[in-house]
Amino acid sequence: MWPARERAASALDLAQEAGAAGEAAYARTVLGLVVAYAGQPAVGAEHLRTAIGELEGLGRPEDLLYAHLYLSEALRLVGDFE
Repeated sequence: MWPARERAASALDLAQEAGAAGEAAYARTVLGLVVAYAGQPAVGAEHLRTAIGELEGLGRPEDLLYAHLYLSEALRLVGDFE
C-alpha cells in the first residue's frame, strides 16, 4: 500500500505545482483513502475533509461524491459512527 501512498502524494505535489486545483483535490482524495487503509484513518480523514473543501465549487460533483464516500469509510475505520 505504501507505493500507492507515494504515488498519490506525488500526484498531489505535481497538481499543486501546475495550479490544477481539481486534480490536486482528486489526488488528495486518493491520498486520504490510501492513508486511511494504511493504518492512519484519522490522518486520512483529515486529507479527505480538506479535499472536500477544495472540491466544493469546482464543478466536479463525482469527485466530491467520492470524497464524501471515502471520508465515511475513513471515519468507520476510526470508529466514528455519528
